[in-house]
Amino acid sequence: MSSEVNRVAEHSKRIMLLRSYERLTVNEDEFLSAFAEEMKSRDKKIKIILDRISEERQRAVVRHSLEQVMLLATSGEAPESLKSLAHWHGQGAMNITEDMFMRWRDAFLFVFRDFDPYACDSLATHWGDAMLRVIEFFVEFGASKDERKPA
Repeated sequence: MSSEVNRVAEHSKRIMLLRSYERLTVNEDEFLSAFAEEMKSRDKKIKIILDRISEERQRAVVRHSLEQVMLLATSGEAPESLKSLAHWHGQGAMNITEDMFMRWRDAFLFVFRDFDPYACDSLATHWGDAMLRVIEFFVEFGASKDERKPA
């Protein structure tokens, strides 16, 4: 019985995320631009990386990042292409740190409430959890771990 309840709860979370994603894309360009700007305001390296590309490309990058969240949240298993993407973001090319991924997550959680009229604490928790899963995956498959400061 407990596993059935958990399965239904997980399915419900996936549905909530899909519906939220649909609502966020109603004003897609405005939302994606706001998300990109918020990311840039939170991290100098993210700003440098994103400022090298056009605003249209920035929106495409941000959209793609959310598509990866949805892919992992709805499929349960990551395809090989996601492993390659994780490696490319890490030491394979971009050297994105775990801390930068957390800023990406925080920027989303800050901005999404302005664009999803049904945003609430439980939905923010679902998004945050789904994004943490992507972060953990990217760290495991190649993203740089932050340099830890001595205690």
